[in-house]
Amino acid sequence: MANEKRQKNKLHPTICESCIPEQGVAGDVWFARAEGSVWLALKSGVVVSLSDILHGEIAHTPPRHGRDGESIMGPRGIAGEKGRDGKDGRDGKDGRAGKDSAQPGLDSAVLVNALKQVADMKLIVTAIYDQNRQAAGYIEYLRERTKKV
Repeated sequence: MANEKRQKNKLHPTICESCIPEQGVAGDVWFARAEGSVWLALKSGVVVSLSDILHGEIAHTPPRHGRDGESIMGPRGIAGEKGRDGKDGRDGKDGRAGKDSAQPGLDSAVLVNALKQVADMKLIVTAIYDQNRQAAGYIEYLRERTKKV
């Protein structure tokens, strides 16, 4: 198979986020230079923003720009009747006490483990960023060297 010969956990530097595919091989990492964001292919192959995860935001997939269509805006329709105002609702009952709550807080061991995993991921992203920066410096060195020749 082609995947067996392929190097695992490959780094793909790209110009911008729109160049990143929606599907990848698990473990592959993309670095979008224009936005400075890092993307990771999950085990399922879906590519998500690692930068969003590390910043505590909801992870999203790479942006997609569809084909530009050729259409003309249609005519505006007739306005409907105005709706009636409804009555305000009643105040709700007070909630239950903390330990009797239906949604107890996080266990401290789970929280410590999650924080440790985030710290490990930050180290990996920093290493990938440093590697990409060194590669960019080496490419610039080679360009300068070829100009002299």
